[in-house]
Amino acid sequence: MAQEQKFTPPVAPDRMDYGVYPDTVTPIDEDPLKDAFAKSMEAASNLQRKAQELAKNEDLSDKGRQKETGKAAAETLKAVKPIKEAEEELQRLQAEIMEEAENYSPDTVEQMRAMEHRAALLRLEGQERLEVIMKAINTGDVDTMRAVISAPAYVTGIQQTLHERCKNALLVATHGDQIRTLEGKAEKVRAARQANQAARDYAMKSAPADALIAAGVSGPFRCRMSLDQKTAYIDAHGKGA
Repeated sequence: MAQEQKFTPPVAPDRMDYGVYPDTVTPIDEDPLKDAFAKSMEAASNLQRKAQELAKNEDLSDKGRQKETGKAAAETLKAVKPIKEAEEELQRLQAEIMEEAENYSPDTVEQMRAMEHRAALLRLEGQERLEVIMKAINTGDVDTMRAVISAPAYVTGIQQTLHERCKNALLVATHGDQIRTLEGKAEKVRAARQANQAARDYAMKSAPADALIAAGVSGPFRCRMSLDQKTAYIDAHGKGA
């Protein structure tokens, strides 16, 4: 009689696999993203501990271990907190900044000043013009940058790449605080998303697809089933499952 193969749980992702959640003074219970990050790490850690306990349980068959691990994986997936609202808020904030910048409407005086700026730049030699624009970019000279980007690149005699660089620098100069807030939120979303994905991936690999589906995990796991697994699953749960 062939020796029964023992179930070996995969290794749970360590902290570096999740990335490092950005430092914050906000308590965890008041920071949904940090809470989601912590819950994902905790869920993966609990699943690993449960799988290791099951692997040492000699009263269970290999199939029984897989079944119980599938149940634990299903609980892990439930514990992973969605961050959809935070991602949507991030997109909304980004759109607001871009819309505000693009809808800026200069008054008549500003328009005349911008025309004078462009005319003066156009009279300069190529290298000198470049130096003047780069100085405006580096020092946050809003008037010069607005003059440059309020007309096509060829009007000022510069390349499109420099025109785009000037546009980005102007956005930073005029919306710096908002952009820094956005970048801080984006870093938190990234860390939470990475933690969620790591926990989900670990749960998906913790047990065979049929054990996961039997535990209530549906959808993409079914495609990981071999023909024998699909046949066995249909026999156990019916063709409509």
